[in-house]
Amino acid sequence: MLDWAKAIHEAIGIDSPRLFIAVFSLIGLLLFSGVGWVIDRGYRVKLKQETGQNAPLAPTSAPFVAIPKDVDTKTPPLPGKHIESRPQPQVSTAPTPKSETGWLIPGIIPFPPAPQHGPSKPPSSSSDEGTPRGSARNDDATAAAEHYRKTSITLKRQEIREAYLAYCSEIANRYNLPDWSPKNQLTRIVAANAGDTEPLKRAEEEIPNTAWAAVRVLVAFETESTRPMYMSYIFIGRAPSGDEVVASFDADKQWKILSRSSNGSDDPRNIMMKTIDQELKSLTERIVPDIRRLN
Repeated sequence: MLDWAKAIHEAIGIDSPRLFIAVFSLIGLLLFSGVGWVIDRGYRVKLKQETGQNAPLAPTSAPFVAIPKDVDTKTPPLPGKHIESRPQPQVSTAPTPKSETGWLIPGIIPFPPAPQHGPSKPPSSSSDEGTPRGSARNDDATAAAEHYRKTSITLKRQEIREAYLAYCSEIANRYNLPDWSPKNQLTRIVAANAGDTEPLKRAEEEIPNTAWAAVRVLVAFETESTRPMYMSYIFIGRAPSGDEVVASFDADKQWKILSRSSNGSDDPRNIMMKTIDQELKSLTERIVPDIRRLN
């Protein structure tokens, strides 16, 4: 290599060192470029051979078959699978009336009829081709849960009841009587109530399967040793028939229907507030003799 460089140097001449450097650099560039190209070429050929061995076989093309014009060209069911069409439940697209709080307005809350269920079918023991068994079961369970949420009377009744509770709270807040007074002072409370045990049981006995909520009127006088107290309840609810019912359960445990309307003709707010005023006055007068008997 040194002899070769010396021969080139002598041919060019020692008076031209820059030309010698340029020529020798060009020769080195060509030499190493050629070696690099040979190595890269060999690597690419080897990589192509390895890739070709691992590649899947290309599918063979099926022969063309002419389809008569009178044959339905829609996708047929899988061989050996019987696909049974099932009617899809129809969901109403009518707009739902909203209240100021964002829910249904009491007085026009629809109560859905009981869903019509067809005969139950046993679950299929086989899964579709290419679909994991666990995935199919999960999809079925999700669809069943969604159907329950859409058609459950229990859930709908609970939603209506919560809307009525908010409605009762709005009415009770107008009286600003939420808490107990200190001892030895008269207590008067007007508050929304989900239904204490005895009044709610009576309401459900009178009109079963109704979404009930109530305003409770309480008058009491608490001392260190005793606490005379009287309570009455003004209920509002949506019956399965769709009727909106306003009723009272007074301190004497008497049940009375105050209003029952299916077309929203009655004003439940005015009826309830009028009854609350009457109960506040009645219970306040009723507790006077009990307070006077205290020592």
